[in-house]
Amino acid sequence: MAAGCKHKEIVGIFELRFDYQSARTMLSEALREAGLEAASSYEAAEISAIATSLARLSPDATGVVDALGAIDTPAPEPPAAKPAAPEPPATEPPAADDPPAAKPKPKAPAGKKKAGSKKTSKK
Repeated sequence: MAAGCKHKEIVGIFELRFDYQSARTMLSEALREAGLEAASSYEAAEISAIATSLARLSPDATGVVDALGAIDTPAPEPPAAKPAAPEPPATEPPAADDPPAAKPKPKAPAGKKKAGSKKTSKK
């Protein structure tokens, strides 16, 4: 994230722990405690001061304090891309002149008559 943060985003972070009105009240108190005034955005040092003030005012708001501290922590760089594995050699398709191999037809077992080939004897 950038070195600063907008007021609206800070309020959103406070709402992780506090309800709508309490988030605004606690931010206002943390600003007062830090000796800051409400602004449209805050720089890194101001965000740090807000987090420190909030930690003193509300010890159970560690999630908010941690989130405020994470604002200026640079995002970890993605791992270096692994080199691509070499592609296997392409196999050539059969030539168009070569006919596909014909499959032999299965033969009926020897000694058995086919159905429907009954011989009828005339008397």
